[in-house]
Amino acid sequence: MRFKTFLSIGVIFLLSSVLVLAALDLRFTTAISQAPDPANVGDAVTFTVTLISDGAIVNNLKLIGGVDGMQIVEKIFAGIAAGGTRTQNMTWTATGGAHTVWFELDPGHTQGDSNYGNNRIEKAITVGSGSSELPDLTVKAAYEAVNFKEDDTITLHIYVSNTGDTWSSPCKLFLVHTEANIGYASFDVPQVPNGSIWNTNYDWKVDCGAPLMLLVDAQQKVAELNEDNNTWKKTMKCGLYLKDVPDLTTPIPVNKQDPNGPDLTVKIVKIYKDKTDNSGKTAIVEYEIANNGIAASVPCEGEAKRGGAFEKTFLISAIATGQKVSGSYKEEYVCNQQTSIKVDSNNKNIEVDELNNTAKKTIICLHKPEIVNTNINKTL
Repeated sequence: MRFKTFLSIGVIFLLSSVLVLAALDLRFTTAISQAPDPANVGDAVTFTVTLISDGAIVNNLKLIGGVDGMQIVEKIFAGIAAGGTRTQNMTWTATGGAHTVWFELDPGHTQGDSNYGNNRIEKAITVGSGSSELPDLTVKAAYEAVNFKEDDTITLHIYVSNTGDTWSSPCKLFLVHTEANIGYASFDVPQVPNGSIWNTNYDWKVDCGAPLMLLVDAQQKVAELNEDNNTWKKTMKCGLYLKDVPDLTTPIPVNKQDPNGPDLTVKIVKIYKDKTDNSGKTAIVEYEIANNGIAASVPCEGEAKRGGAFEKTFLISAIATGQKVSGSYKEEYVCNQQTSIKVDSNNKNIEVDELNNTAKKTIICLHKPEIVNTNINKTL
């Protein structure tokens, strides 16, 4: 009987010791889940996590969470039983690029947790990386050929092209002096559909020798196929007859042809007055681009000139072999003025024939002959 009593007391003592020694361990039982996954720019992304109060009861447990260095959520759980779990959500509007999502339990260390090393959980994400369809923004500027001097004003024609697979999201464009760290202007670039160009003009007061730079998506809000082609640079030299030229940092193939490549040709179908312009000073240029080669072309640019001076650039999408695309644009209507269009002006394609990429057409104005009065009074 004494032995049984002693055994019972021993078991109770042992169980009590186990209960006393059971330590509180606040931790997460799941990894951070994400929906949608992958996320694209502008998505409302919900992150979910589950926690446990292992080993003891806790009251007023604080949980916080956020993305990168920004806290988004804070939650106080009034009471969780030993072994009890809770689930918490957090919603965030996705921005482009790489990010770190995090949750943390008991950030003030007030609960007497036995292991604070497992109170924080993180998840690395990249917005847009789950899809091969991304935008790709490039920027360039052009200006009419002029012999300008200090303090003249010239108009910069600025073009932002999206040569990627899908629409871009809104972003910022800056025009800066790269050495003096002067910001001349900033622009709000809207969403640009893939295969399209957004353009604007800026009247720049000439600063001779200024190294100009245009930087699109300066804050890197857009996840792109190529993050290294977002700038245009040019040193503005005065006293010379200048016009915009292609970026010479990219090698241009000279007399290099591919008998198995694409072959882009262009035809100016017609030039006629815009009937919506009552002044008669606006012309509409209709053109047709064909690929007569062996392979499909890659996206490239076309360049239009009017009277030998640069007029505009436009984006040419990929064209399958044997296919044709049509387009049009407006220009000033001037008699005897020659319009020319060159396709693949930025040499993105190595073609079967590199010498047939230009078409020219002159506006011919037919003047009606004057009506001569033949009713002559004769004096008899």
